Amino acid sequence: MKFMSPETIDDLIGQERLKPLLARYIAAAKEGGQPFPDCLLTGPSGDGKSTVAEVISRAMGGNYLRIRCSSKLRFTQLYEEVTKLNFGDVLHLDEAQSGSPQVLEAIYDIVDKRIVPFSDGKRIDPFRPISISRFTVLVSTNEPGALKAPLRNRLVDLQLEPYDSKHMHDLLIAGGAQSGINFSQEAAELLVKISQLSPRKLIKIVGSGLMVLNPGVVAFEKPHVEELMKFWGINEIGLDSNQRRYLKALKHFGGRARLIALTAFSGLHRSDITGEIEPQLMRMGILTREEATAMRILLEKPGVCYG
Repeated sequence: MKFMSPETIDDLIGQERLKPLLARYIAAAKEGGQPFPDCLLTGPSGDGKSTVAEVISRAMGGNYLRIRCSSKLRFTQLYEEVTKLNFGDVLHLDEAQSGSPQVLEAIYDIVDKRIVPFSDGKRIDPFRPISISRFTVLVSTNEPGALKAPLRNRLVDLQLEPYDSKHMHDLLIAGGAQSGINFSQEAAELLVKISQLSPRKLIKIVGSGLMVLNPGVVAFEKPHVEELMKFWGINEIGLDSNQRRYLKALKHFGGRARLIALTAFSGLHRSDITGEIEPQLMRMGILTREEATAMRILLEKPGVCYG
């Protein structure tokens, strides 16, 4: 059972500024017989950029292809994938800040000219351009400043808003109604607290409960949540085991360190740190980052144990 899976724009919880904008773009595209415009989705990690991309795809009636950018993704792979897309489909390039310069620059011709060079999956022939269909390109990132201006300027900027406690509670109740589950007041308050205002983390915790707990459970009580906290290694303020490993590494370096040192000491993957751990710690007010030096700085809070 999939927990919290909105089908339409109206099903989205929160994002009150974004929803009417999406509705106008969708209506205009359908009326004009055009694809949804190419866009840049920005916002905190785990706040639903992929969900919004999927909702757009369903509204337009095309196929949805999500590609997670990383240093391992080759531009030849991207060229090969886009030749399979049809008019009205949606290509979602997620976590674009992790993509190589070659991959990100390859988007220019895809957006501007709707052509790609011939590729056999290993090498390209720039003298044999291939026309591609008019599909939608959605680029998403939680670090828009990491993308070059020429890429950002080619895309319509759609910014997601951070979730507050009320919207997190609404997400929980809506997901429960969709899945046939009731949450007690105590269970709901604890789930919102340990989710760190991240819809992705809330979905992960509750979704695991549908598998870890008795599959027939239809009422979540506080003891159920406490059982899930033990399962995921989450402490009383919502820190999971990976977040505590990261903080242990940062404290080892005196509360100030760069990413390369934290990755080596903690053993955590770079993409997990930048895409999941750091954004959530920043949201909690535990971590900050100096843009000029890329130094990670621990912000101690009185009375809070990070272990």
